[in-house]
Parts: sequence; C-alpha cells; structure tokens
Amino acid sequence: MKKRGPVYVWCYTVGVAVAFGLVLSFVNQLTAPKIKANRQAAMCREIMRALGYVLRDDASSEEILARFDAVVAEREYAGASGGRPLVVWEGYEETDAPGGGSEPRGKVIGYAFRVGGVGFWGPIEGVLALEPDLATVRGISFYKDEETPGLGHEINAEWFRNAFKGKRVRDAGGAVGVEFTARGKEPKALNEVDAITGATETTNSVKAFLVRDIGAFLDAAERRGIGKR
Repeated sequence: MKKRGPVYVWCYTVGVAVAFGLVLSFVNQLTAPKIKANRQAAMCREIMRALGYVLRDDASSEEILARFDAVVAEREYAGASGGRPLVVWEGYEETDAPGGGSEPRGKVIGYAFRVGGVGFWGPIEGVLALEPDLATVRGISFYKDEETPGLGHEINAEWFRNAFKGKRVRDAGGAVGVEFTARGKEPKALNEVDAITGATETTNSVKAFLVRDIGAFLDAAERRGIGKR
C-alpha cells in the first residue's frame, strides 16, 4: 500500500475516528454516573431550598442526596383526564431519626411542586413550596432561565425569592395567583410580591404560570387529599 496515497489516508482517517470514538465512549461510560448524580443533586438542592432547608454552598452531591432522602418524600399522582402526572415533594422536619432508609417521618413542613413557563427569552423552570395549610408560600427557587442578566435574571436573586415567603396564594376575593407591585411600595396585599424593575415581560410570565400551576396543584390537592393526612 503506497504511503500517503488515497487508501492510506482513508484508512488512517477511519482508524483515528474509530479510536477517538472508543475513547469518548469509554470516558462517557466512566463519567455518566457522576454526571447523573450531580444533575440529580442540583435538582434536589433547589427543591430543598424552596422547602426552606439550609445547605452549605460547598456540600457534595453525596451529602445533598443523603440529606434529601432523609427529609423529603417524593409522591407522584395521576394527572387529571390522563394528563401529565403531578409530582409533589413533601418536606419533613429534620430529626435524629430519619425513616429507616425508606421514608422520612415526623411532621410535614411543606409541599413543593414544579412551576414554569415561557419567559422573555426562553423557558423558565422552578419549584414552589407551600406551607402545610396549602395557602401560604414557604419558598420558591428557579433553576432554569434565559432571561437578561441584571433584569429578568433577577428571578434568581435572593431578595426576589425571599419576597415570596409568607405570601398567600389567593387574593382577598379568593382568586388564585400572586400579584407584583413596584419594589418598595407599601402597603401590600397578602398576595403581593415585589416586582423586578425593568423586567415587565419576565414578571408577567412568572405571574401567568404561577396562576396556572398553583391552581392546578390546589385542584389536584383537593382531589387527592394532599395536605389532609
């Protein structure tokens, strides 16, 4: 076979491609479990943050997952009319005696569920947690957004998340939803939250999907008896 001829070049290229593919496949198999655990831990961190648990910033994936299993129970309920199942995370008070490797036990401190919709630039996804009364916000956390830094991306800021705590999920007339008002404006209704200045579209999007997702959760909670045990 003539060196540097077409056949040689073709064989050499194929050989390099196959070797490179095998290396990538090996590395992927080697790292896939770790990547999966890290992604799962990142989601568990956001769920626990919404439920009010305090986590160290440098907590490892193993630590996060172990603590999640000790204090949070995941429940899945069939969706209405064959729709998408509803996943609810029940948070329990932390004790020295977790549920023996099966389930947490003790008093329920809150119920968390997914919220999200289309923002100004792309999807927004998060977790909202309610107190056991299912009427008061315990916490909220957004783990995905493509909003403008310094504007809509402020939904991830601590001040914005804190603004939801203790707010009601219905107005004085009983309508489900959260209202946004200019930041620092007083007085506020029981369901009013500080808005993000200059991010009207993001704020409107958050308001719309919270109305929808809170309403859907409350309807499911009534049908499934969530919060009544």
